[in-house]
Amino acid sequence: LLFRKRGNSYSTISLAGTRKAGTTEEWGKKEIEEQHLVTEFIQQELKVIGARNIQCNELHTRNAGSIEHLCNEIAFEYRGDWKEIMNTLHPTPAVCGIPREQAKGIIEDLETHDREYYTGLIGIEQGDNVDVFVILRCLKYSEDLLHVFVGAGITAESVPTFEARETRWKADSLTSVIF
Repeated sequence: LLFRKRGNSYSTISLAGTRKAGTTEEWGKKEIEEQHLVTEFIQQELKVIGARNIQCNELHTRNAGSIEHLCNEIAFEYRGDWKEIMNTLHPTPAVCGIPREQAKGIIEDLETHDREYYTGLIGIEQGDNVDVFVILRCLKYSEDLLHVFVGAGITAESVPTFEARETRWKADSLTSVIF
């Protein structure tokens, strides 16, 4: 969920950090830091555009099939155009990095491939109600090949082999349903 709008009341979630579902050990420092960066970004950006009564709930684990993420739910009020919320929040650091414009530039400079279906938005507007979702973990089928689009949150605490494992878990959460 990027955001849900009901009149002037909005909700969003900050979602980052990944592990296998059912893991009993505590979340690692890297995942907690990653989640904190996303939550702080969302709250700060909402303040900048004039959102009011911003309330963030306690950090908790949210299941997403075969994996789980750290999550904060954030509620706020906003009287402007909902498209401003959409353009302000997307992409979050979980998708792009921070600072956002610098991170986007670095990605464009360093990556030699087209991200194609890496991320996007989809939403429904019905009167005064709007639901907008971030599209992540996409699949594309072409010429007898299945292309999987996933990513990992990279921080100073990242370990490349652990990030590779995380992207495999995310890919498996899609492909296990198909195969």
